[in-house]
Amino acid sequence: MKYSVANTLTDILDAWCVVYKQYLAASLIKPNEFSIFTHPEYLGNNTAVIIGSKMNHTQSTLSAILDSKKGLSLDKTFSSELATLRKQGKRLTEIGLFADSTKENSSTRLLDLVCNISLFGHKNNHNDFVMEVSPEQANFFNQSFGFNLLSKKQNTSFLNQPTVVLMHFSYEDLFKKNNDFFETDDLNFDDRYRFNPHNFISVSEFSNSVEKFLKRIWSPISTESYPKSKLDPSQLNKTSFTVQGIISPISKTTEGQLIKAVTIPWQLIAGNLSKNWDLAFQIPASKWEELIAAAFDKAGYDEVTLTPRSGDHGRDVIASKKGVGSIRIIGSVKAYKPDNIVRYDDVRALLGVLNGDQQASKAIFTTTSDFPPNILKDPFIKPFVPYRLELMNGIELKRWFTDLLNKSNNC
Repeated sequence: MKYSVANTLTDILDAWCVVYKQYLAASLIKPNEFSIFTHPEYLGNNTAVIIGSKMNHTQSTLSAILDSKKGLSLDKTFSSELATLRKQGKRLTEIGLFADSTKENSSTRLLDLVCNISLFGHKNNHNDFVMEVSPEQANFFNQSFGFNLLSKKQNTSFLNQPTVVLMHFSYEDLFKKNNDFFETDDLNFDDRYRFNPHNFISVSEFSNSVEKFLKRIWSPISTESYPKSKLDPSQLNKTSFTVQGIISPISKTTEGQLIKAVTIPWQLIAGNLSKNWDLAFQIPASKWEELIAAAFDKAGYDEVTLTPRSGDHGRDVIASKKGVGSIRIIGSVKAYKPDNIVRYDDVRALLGVLNGDQQASKAIFTTTSDFPPNILKDPFIKPFVPYRLELMNGIELKRWFTDLLNKSNNC
């Protein structure tokens, strides 16, 4: 198992997706539309997430948050106990959101994760750690890790779990109890991902959209039905979606910008499009290129490049898969109104680009509207469909988004 610090939003969401699946399987929570689980307090700059992975697949995780004026999520249940520790001068680090999907020795995995995440608190001089567990687990945590029981049983309304207790330990106690504890040199907490409004849709919408959606993760626990996500269509014209809203730039190449999809904004927009395609005609053309690029990333392509607005050589998106059966897709994106269909010449032009790009395996033309009714009868286009050229109109694009959204919700 390779342990690392989550340094991208995608890493963190992958980790919290593992948490969601584990908590859901244990009936601790009810389903939510994002297929992730976290605490609102963890959406800040004081958070670190450790991930354990095999073959680049996240299998275990543990999160921590440094105490601050905003408090900890544990303050909801153990406010008096935490207040006592603070009066004693303790600088606290909360540990939580543990999940392990390896089906191996979870106690060993937990020890590894706790030892690694404790470095985050130690390096920030927050050397006292608190963690809530079920009363049945208290003795195990005490004997195995040296955690001390700090509270009586308390009721909690945040999980489908009747009671919890608070455990406490210091960095020194952990080190003494676990003689095989060691520091992992490649755990660089300075490069950890820090939540910032710019990472989401836009600064102005952050407090009114994504933060609320994340907090809604808790709402299924109530007896009310889970509210569906809504995106006010009028806001699509008013809001300028930043690049960081839908995609996350990775690095520059000679062909453009390598990107990764940012899951929550993409799911939000794709989810609403799958319900109401009329919204498609209110999204700016440049943002459609980002949505399509993000869709290729969600579809599992190894590298997705968003080409510059000028000098793109007729390619808006380039997506490639490496290894056996390597392919390279060049994509053209046309965000048209329903009454403005793609011209024959636009499709032929893309075929010309395909012919000129000797590394390209296939071209995919996507549009929010449609193609001419007889385009597949055109003698210069028909021979290339479907193995060298794919035409995806609004109906097929909506279906693709829906399929990707369903896969994403299943992690």
